Amino acid sequence: MKTRAIQNEALRLCIAPDVGASPIEFSLRRERLPRAPTTAPTWLPIFRPTSEHALARGDSAGFSSYTLAPYSNRIRDGKLRFRGQTYSLAANWPDGQTIHGDVRMRPFEVEQTDACSLLCRYDSRHSRDRNFPFHYQLSTEYRLQDTTLQIAFALTNTDDREQPAGLGIHPYFVRTLWPGAASPRLRFSATGFYAVDEQIIPRGPAQSLLPQHDFSTPRDVYAQSIDCAFAGWDGRADLSWPDTGLSLQLAADPVFSHFVVYNGDPDGTLALEPVSHATDACNLAERGVPGTGLQVLAPGQTLGGHIRIKLSIAQ
Repeated sequence: MKTRAIQNEALRLCIAPDVGASPIEFSLRRERLPRAPTTAPTWLPIFRPTSEHALARGDSAGFSSYTLAPYSNRIRDGKLRFRGQTYSLAANWPDGQTIHGDVRMRPFEVEQTDACSLLCRYDSRHSRDRNFPFHYQLSTEYRLQDTTLQIAFALTNTDDREQPAGLGIHPYFVRTLWPGAASPRLRFSATGFYAVDEQIIPRGPAQSLLPQHDFSTPRDVYAQSIDCAFAGWDGRADLSWPDTGLSLQLAADPVFSHFVVYNGDPDGTLALEPVSHATDACNLAERGVPGTGLQVLAPGQTLGGHIRIKLSIAQ
C-alpha cells in the first residue's frame, strides 16, 4: 500500500492516501520523553499503531485514525432526511449500519509542500459509487509543528443544491505508552449528552450530564465502559498518562461543538472524536430537534475548521 510520511525532531505522521488519507501512525520520538524505558520503541505510538493485517485489508476502521465527512457517526437505517426528501445510503459497517461518512475509504490526491506538511484533496465528482446524495470536495492538511499535530479541513459544496454537512476525526489513542504503564486520565467540559437506543442513536435532544458523564475534573477514562456523544463541548480535552511524563491537549475550533468518547474497542484503545454535530443530526434536525450542530451549505459554500493535538512533556 502506498504511504506518505512527514516528521520533525519530535513527531512522525504517516498516512495512506488511497484509503481516505487516513493516518496509519502518529508517534513521538522516544528520546524526547525522559521517563520512557530504553526498551520502548524508537518512535512511541500516540495513536494506536496500524497492524499489517489492517493495512492489507485496506479498511481505515482498523487504522490509527480517519476523517469523518461529510457527516459523522450513524444515520438511522441509512435514511437521510433533508428538506422534506429522503435519500437512501448503503450500509458501510459490519453491523449493517451507515456510519462515519463517505471519505474514509476514498482515494485522495496528496501534495507535500514541505517536510512537515501534507495537503490532501478529494472530489466526490470523481467517484461513481459515492455514498452521499450531494457532491462535495474536501481538503485536509496535516502539519507538524514542534510537538503539535495540526489538522485543517475545508469541506465545500460543489453541488447545485443546498446540502447538510459535517466534519470530524476518529483518532484512537493508545491506552498505555509501554507495558506496565498506567491508563490515561481524561478531562473535558460539555453541557450535555445524548441518551441513545439499541442502535446507539439519539432518541432526542441532549440531556443534562449524569455523574458518570462528568469529566470536568480528570478521571481514569477506563474506570467504566463508555460510548457517548456529548453536546456543548468547549473545544478542549486533556489526556494524560500518569507517571510517564506525557500529556496532550486536544483543541478544536468552535465548529466542533460535539465530542464522542469510546473506550470499547477490542484492542483497548481510546477514541476521542471532535465532531461538528450529533449522531444522526440531519434526521434529528428534520424532526425539529434543536442544538444538533448540523451545518447546511449553499452551493459553493465551505465549512472549515482546525484541530490541534499538542503533546506536553514533563522533565
